[in-house]
Amino acid sequence: SRVGIVDAARPELERLAAASGETAYLAIESGDSILYLDKVESTRPVAPTHNIGDTNSLYATALGKALLASRTDDEVRQKLDGVMEPITDNTIVSVDELIEDMAATRKRGYAIDDRESCDFMVCVAAPVLDASGSAIAAISVAMINYQKCDIEDIAFNVVKSARSISKKQGFFGDALYGA
Repeated sequence: SRVGIVDAARPELERLAAASGETAYLAIESGDSILYLDKVESTRPVAPTHNIGDTNSLYATALGKALLASRTDDEVRQKLDGVMEPITDNTIVSVDELIEDMAATRKRGYAIDDRESCDFMVCVAAPVLDASGSAIAAISVAMINYQKCDIEDIAFNVVKSARSISKKQGFFGDALYGA
């Protein structure tokens, strides 16, 4: 189901980076981490940077949280109980708090990392679904937090791009989380 995910996502990552002026990423879950598969760099002189092939936290990144929100609370608890450690002062380290954050993610339709994996970075992400409705990847836009930006506008575009990529993967629904 992941065949061609990088090729399917690339035009949307380029569109997101161009529209926002920020860095756009594609990642998948890899064990207790996310694995970056592709990125389109920001045009700003100071920008977040993770390289293709790097890994990062599943529970403290918007990409990881977008993937986790597609699971049940019990699955999240089973996967992360005892694994979560602080990365920054803002990192959620309680599974119960993360489950509350997952509920908010599902309700709004996208995940937020507000300086949880890096002290100066804010990210928004949404899952990419396959034909069965399973989350197979996630895309995000990452911003340096001091920059003025409209998170809701960026999130709207991230969700729109995630839907577009999902449709290329055979998903026919509209809601990325549940009905």
